[in-house]
Amino acid sequence: MRAGATARFFVLVSACTAAGPAAASDLLRPSGEAGRVHAAESPQHFALDFRFGPYLPDVDSEFSGAQRPYASTFGDDDLFLFGVGLDWEYLRVPGGTLSVGVSLGFMQAVGPARTPSGVASGEDTVLNVLPVGFPVGFRFDWLAEEVGVPLVPYVKGGVAVYWWWVLNAGGVAGTDDDPAWGWTPGAFFAPGIMLRLDFFEPGAARSFDAGFGVNHSYLFFEGLLAWMDGFGSGEVMILSDMTWVAGLALEF
Repeated sequence: MRAGATARFFVLVSACTAAGPAAASDLLRPSGEAGRVHAAESPQHFALDFRFGPYLPDVDSEFSGAQRPYASTFGDDDLFLFGVGLDWEYLRVPGGTLSVGVSLGFMQAVGPARTPSGVASGEDTVLNVLPVGFPVGFRFDWLAEEVGVPLVPYVKGGVAVYWWWVLNAGGVAGTDDDPAWGWTPGAFFAPGIMLRLDFFEPGAARSFDAGFGVNHSYLFFEGLLAWMDGFGSGEVMILSDMTWVAGLALEF
């Protein structure tokens, strides 16, 4: 071995020894694998998301087209659904993460109140809907974690309860014997895809993690199929819809 090569060899060995076993193994790792070494992150257990989208409850399907009480009062325009969800990412499995969670939303329809004869009363009637969901899900984050592709497909599904109540100028509508409020149970299915924003600003992502414990941030788009019909009982207000939501999600 030549003197120059010998000197470079001992410099490399000294650097590896000073850096410690883990760093030494990274220095000697082939370049193709070095690109997949993950930076140190804070512990990750939860995901929080903020979502919005259109929603048109299928109330009038109960009447099979014979009547359209919802449309005649509130119209056919989509409502604005806003929601927040919290998932516990409880288990890493090959390819991704399993989660369970809870979500809470709100939407409101406003229309003209009518007298029993069908004449507009000059006041408004308001339908408030409070969806509460209990999803289980799987995030396929292998592409983002191991390959560097910033896309995370996922799927969620579960049961939900939509609480609803109708207000007029005097408060909750209806009568003492038949108040205009209730709840509709059902199920939902929600496939989606998330865009991991760390890919675009890795330095800012590391600072966000170090300062606030946020491992990853995402923009997401999700389809939503909600079968909110009391599991086919026919005894509840039907609030089903097929729609979409989008928003921002944070893992921490």
